[in-house]
Amino acid sequence: MTPLRTLPLLLALCAAPLASAGQAEDLFAAGVEAAANGNHLEAADRWRQAAALDHADAAFRLGALYQEGRGVEQDYARAVEWYRRAADQGNESAWFNLGHMYAKGEGVAKDAAAAVRWYEKAARNDNAYAQYALGMIHFQGGVGLKRDMAASWFWLTVAADNFGANAFRDNANDVRRRAMDRMTETQLSAARQRLRDWQAEQE
Repeated sequence: MTPLRTLPLLLALCAAPLASAGQAEDLFAAGVEAAANGNHLEAADRWRQAAALDHADAAFRLGALYQEGRGVEQDYARAVEWYRRAADQGNESAWFNLGHMYAKGEGVAKDAAAAVRWYEKAARNDNAYAQYALGMIHFQGGVGLKRDMAASWFWLTVAADNFGANAFRDNANDVRRRAMDRMTETQLSAARQRLRDWQAEQE
């Protein structure tokens, strides 16, 4: 039996995570409001406090402020740090933005292979922009990544199917046709099978 004198301590310990989560959400909301009012300095302060309480969206938005230089001095390396913190907590937007940072070499050494790894995490979560980015980077190749027309065709086809009528879909369709022109029949057959397997998994 738990001694009665220990019950207040146990109750306090159980309540602490809930209180922290609620506090983090309040700080995040205050940051959103500040940003909406154009006060990005205050937004950065609120999101920094929320991120310290493991609020993934706050960490992501703080990374975006550092990337764009709003409310803080532009610092790509700090942006990557905050994106990585959010990514480690499962934030899809952070996965995508880390892919961008590695693709561009902003805050990190340019590394197309690393960009693919981050883009794929978001793409497999049905992020059409990440799927598009994967198709493009496989078409172009880059540091640590050979050009792969089959992978490019596959991801651009998936992206085009997910986009509504917009310029991204039009460009995806254009580049995937160019990728197909450079593929052998064997490569195209394998890519089409990969697409059928993907579609079956999504059903």
